[in-house]
Amino acid sequence: MNRMLLGYSPDFDLFEDTDAAGPATGRASRKAVVFDTESAGLAAELLNAADGPHLAATLRRLVRVHAAPGAVGPAAAELVALLRGAARQALPLVTAATARQAGTTYKRMGRFFGIELEGLTPEDQEFELARRFAQLVREAARQLARAPAGLPPAAAARWAAGRAARRLAPGWTQVRDAAGAATSTSAGRWVRHGAGVTVLNP
Repeated sequence: MNRMLLGYSPDFDLFEDTDAAGPATGRASRKAVVFDTESAGLAAELLNAADGPHLAATLRRLVRVHAAPGAVGPAAAELVALLRGAARQALPLVTAATARQAGTTYKRMGRFFGIELEGLTPEDQEFELARRFAQLVREAARQLARAPAGLPPAAAARWAAGRAARRLAPGWTQVRDAAGAATSTSAGRWVRHGAGVTVLNP
């Protein structure tokens, strides 16, 4: 992979920047001119680590960098574990697959992010998928500080991942609905009567 990255120079004006555009839908378009240089650098780093033993360490560092200081702890470790699982679905790895097999894999990965990759070269497809995954990691880390108070670390991580997935990875169905579920279970009004509790709006 290192040799590939050294010789790889993608056209940075090919892709849409979804950070400020809401949910990720549509096609990775050659008409777009805005490029998120930060996520491009993270994408190259993730691709460099994806086919080796360094992915977990890279994810831990990225979560630590982008999460609020108070959010780094057990919940961050749980989030890294979730992101490692997502990487198996959406982060391109170096394989011996044929071009046809690689195309099928990238098409499936594109659905994870709600995008189509038709018209891009295999190298550009790989880089765009890694860039989208970098955005997902960054957004999930940022959301961790906004998790409802009192959630256990695993639930807080799923909440943060779910919020990021709703915006950037609609195909990450394992966590996509976790944010709403956690919010609904932590919301509501109640009144204590002695040793009992009456829920006013379950």
